Amino acid sequence: GNSRQDIAVLLAIQSIQLYPMVEAVEILQDNTLAQTISVIFTNHAVNSVAFSPDGKHVVSGSGDNIARVWETATGREITRMTHDDSVVSVAFSPDGKYVVSGSDDDTARVWEVITGQEISRISHKDRITVVVFSPDGKYVASGSHDGTVRVWDAATGREISHMLHNDWVTAVEFSPDGKYVVSGSFDNTARVWETTTGREIARVTHADAVTSIAISPDGKYVVSGSFDDTARVWEAISGKE
Repeated sequence: GNSRQDIAVLLAIQSIQLYPMVEAVEILQDNTLAQTISVIFTNHAVNSVAFSPDGKHVVSGSGDNIARVWETATGREITRMTHDDSVVSVAFSPDGKYVVSGSDDDTARVWEVITGQEISRISHKDRITVVVFSPDGKYVASGSHDGTVRVWDAATGREISHMLHNDWVTAVEFSPDGKYVVSGSFDNTARVWETTTGREIARVTHADAVTSIAISPDGKYVVSGSFDDTARVWEAISGKE
């Protein structure tokens, strides 16, 4: 069982401390399964998880309508934030002081990590699919089944810009400099928008729903994944593959 394996690993580590050998360390690394550090139990399926920037905390969103912040090392719950329906997407702010959560209750909300107090919220016309902080922590972008991406002020909930797809929004990311938002949708497109104006800059059209997007560290390229069995790399500014 796992307990026997844990004992074996501890004995191996102890023996290496007594007789340090590089070969022994390598063998231990090769033959040791991943060890669970901590576990937190919720009352329902966990839909989304994220580490804090310093790695000391984890936020989880689950089907019991709750977003929880807990200590990575111990699994001790720090705070819990409650929605009116399942929590499907969670993220930490870059400074680790706030959490944003998106829910099937059609709202995305920003909370203070230490207190669990709600700071701001925005409402969509259908369930939220994804939430993400801008690199400077000033804005949140939320995507929804209502076909919109909304960029809003994290501190006040005031909408900054509004982008419209023709079907569910499945993925949203900010560019590294925060000037652009990239989104993917069931309308088969991935698009780049100007953060503060909502103006469309570029798009790529797949043959089926776009399910995943990522931006290169220099912000020049986007990769989009789709149900059409392709992943495409293209220029963020032009949409050229």
